Amino acid sequence: MTPRRWYPINIRLDDKPCVVIGGGHVAHQKVVGLLDATSRVTVIAPELCEELQRLHRDGVIDWIAKKYATGDLDGFFLAITATDDPSTNTQVYCDGERDRVLVNSADDPDNCRFILPSRVIRGELVISVSTGGRSPAMATYMRKRLEEEFGPEWGVLTELLGKARDAIRAAGRSTEGMSEKWEAAISEEVLELIRRGELDEARKAIDRCLS
Repeated sequence: MTPRRWYPINIRLDDKPCVVIGGGHVAHQKVVGLLDATSRVTVIAPELCEELQRLHRDGVIDWIAKKYATGDLDGFFLAITATDDPSTNTQVYCDGERDRVLVNSADDPDNCRFILPSRVIRGELVISVSTGGRSPAMATYMRKRLEEEFGPEWGVLTELLGKARDAIRAAGRSTEGMSEKWEAAISEEVLELIRRGELDEARKAIDRCLS
């Protein structure tokens, strides 16, 4: 059977409990990513790197000081393994499949129910790049190129467009059928106004496009 593609998805974690297995620097990176989306992160590892120790001391994360064992996923919604032990990755994945817990294994797509794309984050604008786990180097390269092309002004523009959309809907108007107007508002003129810090003028330019 032809291998199926990964299905792209953004997931809202709110305060769903998540767990990271592993206590090293890769685990720290995964924890930081999760903390952007949920305040309930637990780490399972015999020892923690300095960065994770600091997060634990500050009460940001919980720590279960032990090696992973079957049953440790109980109560969690999502799990990420960040260890250098393939057998642990496999065990976590199998346990997750049995217990209906979403599992990602760092740099081990065969033991993943979901994978983490490279991301460029500009406020509420998130640009994701994925190679389906085939070439992390390519995903990283593309992320760096996108970081150069899409600066912080794009996050501000996203926020301004969102507020404009909210205002239109609050006035009882539909935002459907306005594709050309929205595209006109995403212009180099507006971006340049934002770069210069002229946000009021940027808002007026957006309103003119949407009127």
